[in-house]
Amino acid sequence: MIESIEPSKSITFIREAFQQGDIRYEDPEGAHRLAHFLDNKAIEIEKIMISDIEVSAEELKGVKPPQEVYKIIARRFLEKEGYHIIGYERWLCGGKVDVLAQHSSNKTVVAVECCSCRITKALDFLERENTILWILSLGESFPIHELPLFIVKRGPNWEKSIELYHQDRISELRKIKNILDKNP
Repeated sequence: MIESIEPSKSITFIREAFQQGDIRYEDPEGAHRLAHFLDNKAIEIEKIMISDIEVSAEELKGVKPPQEVYKIIARRFLEKEGYHIIGYERWLCGGKVDVLAQHSSNKTVVAVECCSCRITKALDFLERENTILWILSLGESFPIHELPLFIVKRGPNWEKSIELYHQDRISELRKIKNILDKNP
């Protein structure tokens, strides 16, 4: 069973990466769970800065809102890193990603979320083999000169932690009673 941990810097870091101040994605339980994965080295999150970005009107053609500027920034960075774009607004593991790409040589898939995103997407996407989640942070103003990118991937203790997580979820689901269940 996954044990509770005290609030830590990890929870703050998770909120910074995923929620980015957007109250629509407030999820204390999810943040706590993901912080547990981070603290136990089941996931790794790297924060890098992307610098000096300019997006032209020509590049924006054919990219649907919302977050079209961020989608172009993600596309450029992905291509620079050897990925080819599969598409925008694609379904993956029960959720829609803003940009989906695959590496040309090692077949790693990157799901990119532009700005804030649901915390549960981290575990959903990472459960898929060879998948990494990138979260491109909200810029303060345009033109953007520096933009944080969070790279979320499996850590060395992924298998053990995800197994415990699933056992815990199954245990919790078994406790739920349906109105049709007979009283003991």
